[in-house]
Amino acid sequence: GRQYSDRAALVTALEADHGLVKPLAQWVAQNVKPAPGGGVQLGYDVATVCAMYEAYRATDMWDLLEAGDAKIGVVVAGRNKHAWGAANLERLESCQDVETVVL
Repeated sequence: GRQYSDRAALVTALEADHGLVKPLAQWVAQNVKPAPGGGVQLGYDVATVCAMYEAYRATDMWDLLEAGDAKIGVVVAGRNKHAWGAANLERLESCQDVETVVL
């Protein structure tokens, strides 16, 4: 993997090259290991993490929620409301047999 002189350099690269906000870049940079030539590198395979994330993003359960085949409870955390988006929150509210709790 790509090598960085130190954890701070990795954080800077994550912010500049990948658009991460500093707290997220710092969180990602927690998992580093010594690089063979000195410095540090990420402790996991980035391509694998990206593939896992894309698989996660491609998966949803709207068909189950909208079919009303199961009683399901969904918690929408107040600080995370923006991540749902207004359209999805409206869609969630229209699902029968889904109890939505907004904190």
